[in-house]
Amino acid sequence: STFKSCPRKFQLERIHGWRDKSERAAPLFGRCIESGLQAYEESVRAAGVGVKVFQRLWEEVKLTPDFEHLIFTSTEVNWDQLLKSGTELMLLYEVRAPHLPIVKPLFQQKIRKTIFPGTNLCALENVAIIDILSFPPWDHKLLPKIIDATESGVRELIIDIKTGGKDFPTDLITLDPQLAEYAWQTRIPDVAFLYLIKAGHGFKRGSRIALLVTRAPLWAGWEGHVL
Repeated sequence: STFKSCPRKFQLERIHGWRDKSERAAPLFGRCIESGLQAYEESVRAAGVGVKVFQRLWEEVKLTPDFEHLIFTSTEVNWDQLLKSGTELMLLYEVRAPHLPIVKPLFQQKIRKTIFPGTNLCALENVAIIDILSFPPWDHKLLPKIIDATESGVRELIIDIKTGGKDFPTDLITLDPQLAEYAWQTRIPDVAFLYLIKAGHGFKRGSRIALLVTRAPLWAGWEGHVL
């Protein structure tokens, strides 16, 4: 997409390694979230592990030389608000994880594929790094239904982790070029986003909310809207 909009920008960023002088908080926050998720899953979902890892890494962001110049969006507000958002997202993931098609996940899988095999351009490779490669049951309720079970009883699932400031239009997921690339690269047809929303902490009519703890008669993970 960068090359389509500006080949010169693609050359500077992707070949020569240049980057914008302005540093946004969002990518740093996203990496801390991904590390927290990975730590939680690799601990066999030990309570609080994801929260601790996220908070430790986000604290380290304050120690970086360019911290004072970080750019925060209107939704993110500042470092403290993202600390609260990240902590809540980690807690919400703990609640939701048992219901998600994330089983025995492998993180940050680097996949290489020859683009033009058998030609004089066979040295050209496409390299993709998959956030999560999961192995849920073939009939998991959140996956599109298939008629017959696979021989192994599981379906490989590619999951890309995203953080954003508002809901993602789920009907557009299959058009995402990154997921399409991963599917082409691996020949795995099932792809998904694990999409975490950096919501504000105020309430107004129409606000979407989720509970982090059980408050009878509602349960942890319950979602609703403020009327």
